[in-house]
Amino acid sequence: MNLQFRAHQSAEGYQTQITSVGTMTASNSVSLPGYSAGSLDVANSFGSLGVMNTPGTRLSAIKTQWSPNVRVSGFWLSSEGGAVSTKSLYTISLADVGSTFRYVEVGVAPGGSVSYRISSPLAAKANTFDNSNSPQISGTLVIGSKLKASLESNWAPGVKYSYQWLMNGEAIPGERTASYTLGLNQVGNDVNVRVCGSKTGYETKCEISQQGGLVAKGTLVSTTSPVITTTSVKVGTLVKANTGKWSAGAAFTFKWLRDGVEIAGATQVTYLVTKDDSRHNLSLQVTASKAGYSDLTKVSAPKSVN
Repeated sequence: MNLQFRAHQSAEGYQTQITSVGTMTASNSVSLPGYSAGSLDVANSFGSLGVMNTPGTRLSAIKTQWSPNVRVSGFWLSSEGGAVSTKSLYTISLADVGSTFRYVEVGVAPGGSVSYRISSPLAAKANTFDNSNSPQISGTLVIGSKLKASLESNWAPGVKYSYQWLMNGEAIPGERTASYTLGLNQVGNDVNVRVCGSKTGYETKCEISQQGGLVAKGTLVSTTSPVITTTSVKVGTLVKANTGKWSAGAAFTFKWLRDGVEIAGATQVTYLVTKDDSRHNLSLQVTASKAGYSDLTKVSAPKSVN
């Protein structure tokens, strides 16, 4: 009866690791890839070789004591590639990441019987960016503003960084560079940036900016106020006005005022003076609107009706 021989490695707060090493029978025999069947010397199988290790780490075998008449050899056993080295020292490479290693001692007694002693497993893992820091955002969180992401310090030499701008925690399609110009869709929404660092032999790590926040509406600008261009304003005169200069793309609404009070129905850029306006002051109120911007209102200087 053959049973799968596995090693269980566990600790509080960690996921239990199960590693297949070979097979053993009910009579406690074990068969390892490429080696003769023999008995598993459970009593003398040895403990953990150390903590989880990264590429470049040198593993050193912990050898055990055997009887003087036993011929002993050893090798490193990988969960992925079988025996990888017969030397007592082994250096983990990039290709080893994800594999589990054990050191195996093979004892051959004078009569030819074979027994094995097997260490507990050691998993090779990628390096981590221990010095990672969250990206910083420069720029104003207002429509039309250009934001730029930067890192306070480099995570490690040779790291490649990728960027993804986020709105309400979700990726903004196509926005994968270090800078981003805020548009209409971002107004009133939360914007951040995620930066991921990658390097051969390292676990990819991502950090999200902490500043972020809601994008505000923009502010319209008026460089010149509206002006009534008709010089002589009398009853029956069609009064005309210049709306002034405003931010590009703005749309306008108009209201004529008599002594500062809105005149019902007078909502065009021109106005026909009536007898009700006699001996009063007329002015034009212009309100500019643009999607994603707060409205801006300007009033012309008044003109008296003769």
